[in-house]
Parts: sequence; structure tokens; C-alpha cells
Amino acid sequence: MKKKTLLIITIVISLSIILSTLYVFASNNRFSPEGVGNELKQIYSNDNRSIIVAEVNNTPIYSHQVAFKKLSHEFIRAKTFSFCPEGDLSYAEAEFSRYPLNENEIIIQIAKELVLLEAASQVGISYTDDEILAIILYEAEYIQNEIQKGNEQMMQRDLEDRAFLDALGMTRDEFNTSIYLDVIRYSTIFKEYCVYYYSNIIETSNCSFESHIDELFSKSIFHIR
Repeated sequence: MKKKTLLIITIVISLSIILSTLYVFASNNRFSPEGVGNELKQIYSNDNRSIIVAEVNNTPIYSHQVAFKKLSHEFIRAKTFSFCPEGDLSYAEAEFSRYPLNENEIIIQIAKELVLLEAASQVGISYTDDEILAIILYEAEYIQNEIQKGNEQMMQRDLEDRAFLDALGMTRDEFNTSIYLDVIRYSTIFKEYCVYYYSNIIETSNCSFESHIDELFSKSIFHIR
């Protein structure tokens, strides 16, 4: 548990911008906290949560997972584009390849994430729901401490989160135990498995972490419905 606690400190720094990267950067109503909340409300409707679009190693991939990642990619692309120097789109074009909008490409990306989670579990890297919620609580306490210190950025973030949750129709606890739980679980395990790979596996595989995941995926049983 001590190792996991140390990892939390590193993770929280990046987690504090996970939601804000979706909507802070844009004035477009679709990319506002309310706009994101409304779209996620549709994505996570009961109708979408039961539709299986693919499977990898007998683990289903659902339509709402694909829609959520596509929405995230659209926002990240918009943010990346807004940061490009005028007339220079080379950086944005290079980044866009990491955030596809084609649904089949997104499904494959999700399948690789599930393969990574499976590989991590096989070497003892896993987190219970309670452990993930402890990370989320740690993040929330960090944000509240910063607000009490007068951190204007965190104050603005808190206002935006409240507007986002109101539009989504969820309390913070409901959001944390449903949508956010899975986001943080993957982020946490990804970081820890990456460290494990470069400490234990790379000497025998002699390839990058990304290539390692590609190799694991190539050996998986995968099909799109």
C-alpha cells in the first residue's frame, strides 16, 4: 500500500486537469462545462450502456465507451489546434494521430487499453474500487486545500465542475463512482504498468512500451461486431 500511496502523489498532479482539459479552453457552447455535461448525459444513457460493439479476450466494449473517447478526442484536438502558432499546423497534425475520430480506430484503442489492464493484472498491478476512490478523494482534498489558499485557478475549476455536474444530472459522488472511477483506474494502472515494464520487461523484449502493448494486442482474441 505504501508504493500505491507514493504513486498517488504523482497521479494527483495530472488528475487535477483531466476534466478541465475537456472544457476550459474553449468558448464554444459545446465545449463549455454545460455542453460537456449534456453530451455525456446522452452518451451514458441506459440505451447506450447495453450495446456491445466489440470484444477483446472475452471482455466487451460498449458503444458508450466509444462515444466517450470520441468526444474526448474531439475536445483534445480542439485544444491542440488552439495552441498552434498561426499558420503552423504541423504539431496539431502530429498529435491528431494519437486521438482518432474514426470509430473502428477508437475501438482498437480501447481494446489495447483493456489488454494493458489484463497484462497489468497478471503481474499483480490492480486496484479495487475503494483504492481508486481513495485516489479521487485525495485529489478532491488537494483541490479544496488550494481553494482555501486562494488559488484562483482551482476556484474557477470548482465552479466549472459544478456546472458540468449540474448539466450531467449527477452529484459529485455519483460521478466519482461511475464515469470518473474508470478513467482514474486506467490512468493509475497505465502509469504503474509503464514503470513496471521499463524496470522488469524491457531487457528481454527490447522494444518501446507502445510496441509492447501492440504486441500484446496482436496476440489477443479481438473482433468488432
